[in-house]
Amino acid sequence: MRNLFTIFRKEFAGYFISPIAYIFIIVFLVISCGLFMTGFFLMGIAEMRAYFTMLPWVLIIFIPAISMRLWSEERKSGTLALLQSLPISSSQLVLGKFFASLVFYITALAGTFPIPLMLSVIGTPDWGPIFGGYVGAIFLGGFYLANGIFISAFFKDQIVSFILAMVQCFIFYMLGTDFIATFIDSWIPQLGSFLSSTLGLASHFSAIERGVIDIKDIVYFLSFTIAFLILNMYTLESSIKLHSRGKFAINCFIIIGIATMINIIINPLHLGRFDLTKNNIYTVSESSRKVLSRLKDVPIEITYYVTPKSKMPTAMKTLEQDVADKLKEFQNLNKNIKVNVVDPTKGIEDVGINEKDTTELAQKIQEKVEVLQNKGIVPFNAQSIERDSFNIKRIYSAISISYLDKKEEVIPQVVPQNLNTLEYELVSRIYRMTLNEKPKVALFSPVEYPDPRLKDPAMRKIIMQMGQQLPPPHDNYSMIATSLRQQGYDVRKVELTEDSSIPDGTKTLIILKPDNLNERQRYEVNKALASGTNLLIAVQTYNYTYTPDHRRGVQVTPIKIESGVNPLLSSFGITVSDQILMDANHETLAIPSREEVGIFSVIQNQPVRLPMHIRVLDKNMNKEVSITDQLDALFYLWGTALDVDSKKIQDLQLQSKTLAYSGNTTWTIPGKTETITKTDITSDLHDIKPNLPLAVLIEGKFPFVYKGKDIPKWEEQSSSKNPIPDTSEEKEEKNTEGLAPEIENMPAKAIIIGCAEMFNDHVITAAGNPLFFLNAIDALTLGEELIDIRSKGKGAEYIDELSSGTKLFYKCFTVIFIPLVWIIVGIVRTYIRRRRRVVYQKMIIASIR
Repeated sequence: MRNLFTIFRKEFAGYFISPIAYIFIIVFLVISCGLFMTGFFLMGIAEMRAYFTMLPWVLIIFIPAISMRLWSEERKSGTLALLQSLPISSSQLVLGKFFASLVFYITALAGTFPIPLMLSVIGTPDWGPIFGGYVGAIFLGGFYLANGIFISAFFKDQIVSFILAMVQCFIFYMLGTDFIATFIDSWIPQLGSFLSSTLGLASHFSAIERGVIDIKDIVYFLSFTIAFLILNMYTLESSIKLHSRGKFAINCFIIIGIATMINIIINPLHLGRFDLTKNNIYTVSESSRKVLSRLKDVPIEITYYVTPKSKMPTAMKTLEQDVADKLKEFQNLNKNIKVNVVDPTKGIEDVGINEKDTTELAQKIQEKVEVLQNKGIVPFNAQSIERDSFNIKRIYSAISISYLDKKEEVIPQVVPQNLNTLEYELVSRIYRMTLNEKPKVALFSPVEYPDPRLKDPAMRKIIMQMGQQLPPPHDNYSMIATSLRQQGYDVRKVELTEDSSIPDGTKTLIILKPDNLNERQRYEVNKALASGTNLLIAVQTYNYTYTPDHRRGVQVTPIKIESGVNPLLSSFGITVSDQILMDANHETLAIPSREEVGIFSVIQNQPVRLPMHIRVLDKNMNKEVSITDQLDALFYLWGTALDVDSKKIQDLQLQSKTLAYSGNTTWTIPGKTETITKTDITSDLHDIKPNLPLAVLIEGKFPFVYKGKDIPKWEEQSSSKNPIPDTSEEKEEKNTEGLAPEIENMPAKAIIIGCAEMFNDHVITAAGNPLFFLNAIDALTLGEELIDIRSKGKGAEYIDELSSGTKLFYKCFTVIFIPLVWIIVGIVRTYIRRRRRVVYQKMIIASIR
């Protein structure tokens, strides 16, 4: 051990004797950090995955530059024989040089610490993947160094050692990429996948860089690193004992073969892994365990229909094992879960090829196909490459869930891209299958007719009585209903009219963008809420029109919407503000504009960035509520703030939680319908009102404000726009239907949001809007456990909104600061060494005299 430390100290100090070490570290940091920062602020994500994805390519060049001198220099200077004559074993020599170069590399890698420091200041990063990335980078560096040291032992010329080591590292890395594996498989089936899983470096590093340390990946790096170090020891001994080249080649083949065989053996095994991600994204969550533990003593059968690995495209060859491992985790959690993996192509693809196939066999196979199709399990297309040409394969990868006599639930396509959401897809279906009935949700959302007069139900009724056909309306919130049905909800569209009221048994009432709610509609909503029906209401106070103007840019004009909800919401302490909300955190909209180009008319998208396009950041959401706990951002388009009367809420014995706030730099302007001016959008000219409530959750027994009052009469005609003459012979003298009945107040929940456009079909997919909506409905209707499971696959954490000057500062800090420190250290060290040399020379001269 003492000899090893002596070699280590000599080699490590040797790096810093010349300027080469300083130049290497400075160039490495400038290039790697510079490449990362080039696109960092464009993406705006508080993570380092892009850095670790790029790192293997950077190290393919820089690691051989570290290792090329380790033995080549000894050979060239003739000191190798001197080292071998010392009482130091070959293993001590090799390990001493290896650990010295590894520590030097880690020293250079540590110079990237300004990046995680910057992320902690401007965002809320997930530290697990960052830590995992650095662990993977150390294993990767060790692998490359072992390769480089092994190559360096053969040549006196450092340049030759550098080039060959770089080529060898490149080959190992590329063998693990899907591109090379697919290419090889297209010519020799299964060979590319085999090489990728046993020799390929990229396939083993990719899991570590995303925060999952699999024991199989660690074994891969250690086995080949140790194998190349052993080969390096054997190379040194061979130079002394003069082994034949044939014997040396055989020994090399055996050692690499052992490392390869180890990886072949452990590849199909599930040895365990460490999920370092913040929410354990790649591990079955605690909420899933709770849901599955409550299952009755009735078996649930999960069947995975999948095409065999040999017939899968290269990129999907590990899919069966990945899904099977996940299903086995479920099976281990509950003894009532039975898992089967079935090959649906067995006996199907051979029909028609073998002429001896009987008609009876063909009929049975056809029946099998029809049974699968009736379940919703059908093959789908997947792209593959065969002999340098693209091909389409029809493959199966679907899951069916059977429980009692209920209709089977099917996940029709399970592909690598949706493995992150597989846990939620399974648990949510199992959860809903165990319910006595589908949870019923009533949805009230506006539709647009070609003729605005058709918004009035009475007008539509008259047209239908006249025998005319109504033009189809356009629903801007159709994706909401579709998504809810896909999640297993029984969605009922309602118009809150006498003919289309809230259905009995409704668990949650959803009201999106209400427009002029009348007194009877408010009565029905209040009655349902007081009776225990949960409520989600998203109110839009302003819409905007964008008019391109070639001289003055885009002219933006607000359009006021009278929602008619404040008389109801104010009864339990909430009011939707009628002031226009502005926020320094905002997004860019692409506004289509028509331009004349010669004789042609061209439509182009013009980017418009205004403070009404509000972006709610991660830090402005309530982390104590599961609905918003895992959201990264919200696009709060044209929304307004909420006025919360905390005293009134408390007096009513209700509980309120604000789910989302505006940013720190928020201001409002009085409601207007004139064009937005530059003064309106300039924050310096207004009073800043930080952290205004945007979405609020209220729980408790809501008051029935119509108790003891007359029930408002249903309105049969519009009272404000396009009035229709009353043709009835008898008119009601009183616009009521008697006194409101006594109802038993039941606990309920209500979520009030000051923005409805965020759920519009054109906006719902932006940022975390879909996750927010589904989380809200799940929390109101089912509970919060499913939210915890769904939110595991949350999007990335976004950084704060920064000015151009601040971005420039962070770029300089991450790219230049540490290299400048090393330059200063190098200059100081050089100066000290020169001073020592001068002093030493003076001592020698003095001793001679």
